Amino acid sequence: MRYALALEGGGAKGAYQMGAVKALYELGFEFEAVAGTSVGALNGAMIAQGDFKRAYELWENMKPSMVVDMTDAEYQKLMNLQLEREDWKTIRSRLAKLIKDGGVDTAPLRALVADYIDEEKLRQSPVDFGLVTISLTDFKGMELYKNEIPPGQITEYVLASANHPAFKNEPLVGKWFTDGGMFDNLPINLLLRRGYVNIIALRIFGLGMKQRYDSNRANMIEIAPREDLGGTFDFTQEKTKHNLQLGYYDVYRHFQKLRGDQYYLRMDKSASEILDTLFALDDEVIQSIAEEMGLDEDMPAKRLLLEKVVPMIARYLEVDATADYDEIVIRLLDHVAAQLEIPRFEIYDFSQFYRLVCDRYETRKTSDMSSFVRKIPYGGMVSKQVREELYYQIMKYVFC
Repeated sequence: MRYALALEGGGAKGAYQMGAVKALYELGFEFEAVAGTSVGALNGAMIAQGDFKRAYELWENMKPSMVVDMTDAEYQKLMNLQLEREDWKTIRSRLAKLIKDGGVDTAPLRALVADYIDEEKLRQSPVDFGLVTISLTDFKGMELYKNEIPPGQITEYVLASANHPAFKNEPLVGKWFTDGGMFDNLPINLLLRRGYVNIIALRIFGLGMKQRYDSNRANMIEIAPREDLGGTFDFTQEKTKHNLQLGYYDVYRHFQKLRGDQYYLRMDKSASEILDTLFALDDEVIQSIAEEMGLDEDMPAKRLLLEKVVPMIARYLEVDATADYDEIVIRLLDHVAAQLEIPRFEIYDFSQFYRLVCDRYETRKTSDMSSFVRKIPYGGMVSKQVREELYYQIMKYVFC
């Protein structure tokens, strides 16, 4: 089945989309149309014209100076707030120029768009392409397909779609435009209008308006990050490379039904097998865990485990109250793995992940929990440090 692709606007967060599209191609997806807003229009044009590989490499090598009129070193200092007296002088000078010029100089972005978008290839491509912008001159939102854009003006309209309010506003094709995200930041309606109903929407949650659409008309698949992708203008290589990987693995999470919160786990054990691990605990071990957690309850050990210990762990892990026991175990392993700095961007079998966490855990000398927890009241507040040590102690007693 061929799909249409809807790409949300969001500046530097657009790296996530390219990682996601890479995974979609690997899984065999083909696209009959691509519609995007702002950075989604830029990404979409490169995908539609058949230059995905080059577009992906662009994001792999993205630098702030490729988008804004600032050196990479200056940008890094600004992002990290590592500014010295001379830096503040430079910033004041730049701010004065920004005010005088009416916004950020878009010359680097213009050069990038001119270099990466080939109007002839885009028009000849069998993949349809659409974008969203706002005409300030006509005071209206514009949703346009490539055949509706006058010859020789596609790059200008892509720039119009991505014309962020912070940018210096200059006329394009004789009119004034602003970022299409203020009209529809996720152009699903644009695709539906032309009859594309099988749609994959790649969310990046950029600022803007999201128009309602008739969900009964669409066969919709939505891929969205579980974490913040960073700032609209965070074009640092560290962030863009992270978001590329995040988008890539999130697609595999969706289509291969991987488990985990931060990690990507292929389940080779059933929920009942994981639950058996809990039921296999000796009563003395359960009592020890309860005491470490400050639970002093007079009840049989297995009831204590299921009615008090596990719910308390779930609450500290912020697991939904309706979650199954295997989800609580997975979340615990996921959390401890992050603390142990186990590489995140890889697809693990659950058993492999389990062993890896335990092996890494054995190299860490944990403190005696009693030095951190002194009879925590059930439902009481504990510090982050205590919670982290609590997770390690549970790993020691239950899994490793």
